[in-house]
Amino acid sequence: MPRPFSMNVTPTIRPERREEFLDAMREVLPQARGEEARVYLNVGQSLEDPDVFISSEAWRDLDEYRDEILNKGYFRRYLGVSEAAYAAPRVVVLLDPIEPAAGELDAQRVGGEPRCDLPTRGPLARRSSDA
Repeated sequence: MPRPFSMNVTPTIRPERREEFLDAMREVLPQARGEEARVYLNVGQSLEDPDVFISSEAWRDLDEYRDEILNKGYFRRYLGVSEAAYAAPRVVVLLDPIEPAAGELDAQRVGGEPRCDLPTRGPLARRSSDA
């Protein structure tokens, strides 16, 4: 029986290896996103620290990911480049999905639109011109 899973992976990259890491990431993403076993795969670069990246991904089966996906040539090449660029060990957090309770999504809507409360400080804070 499949064991679906999701995870967040956070590597911190040495500044002098950032472009090399980005090139490897740009090469691996289309191939990984093309995998039938992929549920989703999103990667972003921190707005506060350009050497920190976060990958949020989900796969249909943990064993399939570990035994097949991670052993594909394109993924092995990416790991070789990325692991050599780490400034510190990457942080991997396996996640269990939490589904909203019945009616919870409707309760989060304001005036028929989904509500998203932005922080009051930091890069995501609303500017006075956004109001």
